[in-house]
Amino acid sequence: ATFAGVGAFAAAQLALHAGLPILFGAVVGAAAAMVIGALAALPALRLRGLPLALLTLSLALLADNVVFPTSAIGGPPTGLTVPRPQIGPINLATESTKAFFVLALVVLALCALAVRRFQRGTLGRFLAAMRTSPLAASSVGIDLNRTKVVVFALSAALAGLGGALYGSLQQSITPVDFNYQFSLVFVVVVVTTGVRTVEGAIPAGVS
Repeated sequence: ATFAGVGAFAAAQLALHAGLPILFGAVVGAAAAMVIGALAALPALRLRGLPLALLTLSLALLADNVVFPTSAIGGPPTGLTVPRPQIGPINLATESTKAFFVLALVVLALCALAVRRFQRGTLGRFLAAMRTSPLAASSVGIDLNRTKVVVFALSAALAGLGGALYGSLQQSITPVDFNYQFSLVFVVVVVTTGVRTVEGAIPAGVS
C-alpha cells in the first residue's frame, strides 16, 4: 500500500502542479515507486521471515505517519484531487466508469504479459533457482542480492501504477487511503489466492 501511495501522490502532484496528463503521471509515479522499492530492498537483503516482515512494516508506518501527511506529498488535510485520463478525443472524466474499466483492463493485460515475460526469461529462472536452493543458485553465479533488488523494484513499480490508477478512479486521495493496515489485508488475500501466478493475482485484486 505504501508503494501504491507513492505512485498515486506522485501522479496527482504532477497532474495538479505541473499540468501533466494523469497517465504520464502514473508512469512517473510507477518509476518513483520503483526507485523507493529498490532503496527499501537494500536493508532487507540479509533478512528473511519475521525480521523482514517487521522491517517492511516499519517502513510502511514511517510513510503513514511522517511522509504522506506532509503537504508537499499528501496535499491538504482534505486530500488531493486526481483527474481522470483523457485519451485523444475520449474523455474518461464522466460519471460512468465503463471507459475507465476498459482502460484498467488494458493496463492489467499489459502488466500480466510483462510479468509472464519476466517469469519465462532469465529473471524468472533465477527466481526459480533461488526458491529451490539459494546456496546452489549462488554457486552457479546468480547474484542473489541483485536479483532480490530487481524483483522488489519491479513489484513496487506495479504497486505504484496501481495506486495511480486507483487515485484517478476515486478522483480524490488522502494518506488514509494507503494505510499500512491495507498491506496486511493484501498479503493475506494474495497468499490465499495464489502468490506465484498471474491468475492468482487477478482474483486477489478483485477481492
